[in-house]
Amino acid sequence: MRFSLTLFLLLPVICSGQASPTNYTITGRINGVNNQFIYLKPGYGPDYGSTDSVFSTSGEFTFKGSLREKRLATLAVEGQRKSLGFILEGGHTQITGSIVDMNNAQVEGSAENHIYAAYKKITLDLNTRNQDILNLLNTAKKSGDTLTYQKAMQQWTEMGSVFEQTYSRFIKKYPSSFAALNICRNHTFGAPELAHKLLSLLSPSLHKHSIYKEVKNRADVETRIALNKQAPDFKQPTTGGIPFYLSQTKGKYVLIDFWASWCLPCRKESPNLVKAYSKYASKGFEIISVSLDDNREKWLKAILEDTYTWTNVSDLKGWKNKVAILYGVSTIPKYFLLDKTGKIIGMNLIGETLQQKLELIFSGADQ
Repeated sequence: MRFSLTLFLLLPVICSGQASPTNYTITGRINGVNNQFIYLKPGYGPDYGSTDSVFSTSGEFTFKGSLREKRLATLAVEGQRKSLGFILEGGHTQITGSIVDMNNAQVEGSAENHIYAAYKKITLDLNTRNQDILNLLNTAKKSGDTLTYQKAMQQWTEMGSVFEQTYSRFIKKYPSSFAALNICRNHTFGAPELAHKLLSLLSPSLHKHSIYKEVKNRADVETRIALNKQAPDFKQPTTGGIPFYLSQTKGKYVLIDFWASWCLPCRKESPNLVKAYSKYASKGFEIISVSLDDNREKWLKAILEDTYTWTNVSDLKGWKNKVAILYGVSTIPKYFLLDKTGKIIGMNLIGETLQQKLELIFSGADQ
């Protein structure tokens, strides 16, 4: 299984849980601050609250509050691009640094932050090594150096195992840490087997945390919804309120389209779907558009504007749409192409890629 090579700087904010609210105090000084706001930006999730701020004349600051879950928060200074990511948890945390080097500020008073600092270091080292290989690949390709390119490609292939082994060792060393949860969440996208493996290395004390449940659910969905797997049947009302079942389309090639009226990339792809349906509907091709709208009028208006003449369904529950949850949809547009038996044979085919795939299918070249 290919390890997810996610750059640390792109890691989304995550959390690990605590059963009840815990008070925290953050004090510190950022050298170079002069009559500017300092912001404490919380992570995403329930009960995380809004961004806190303090106006500082000399760089000193104090933040106080309570939280139900440990989380990765951000400390930032008004007008500055650099910021500090750190673990916000109960108790007293002290932060000192410079406005010109915020991401390397010192965080004291927290064992979790010391572990997290170790995680950031190994992630930076791995990403640097990974980028060096990519640079070598690009250089060798441009110069036509076939031998160097082949060696670099082998190194690139092996990096998946390097990431996995490195992070496995880290989790075994710190099985109860927030950083271990961070690894499980941010480095296993599209790799459900790896996710389950790393989750099994965590301390049982983390099994009730929201991050653990999130990763396990995602991995379970990715295991179930994958190429060559049978697409699960579903029931959802049409625009006329009539129950529709995916199983009704057996015997046809089907594109399940997850979209919404407010989704600009979805609407941009609409002409391509219309083109595909117009060309192949008579040959046994069907589209089922599942909307993540929560407003019936806007949903129907978009269907009319984009000339979606095929089956449209929605429970009008937005991101809580039951079919979207069943298929693990967290971003849209999202597409699943099914064969006549209901098996998934393509995912996220758009534009000419979709047209070419359908041409192969209906010309008999892809049988």
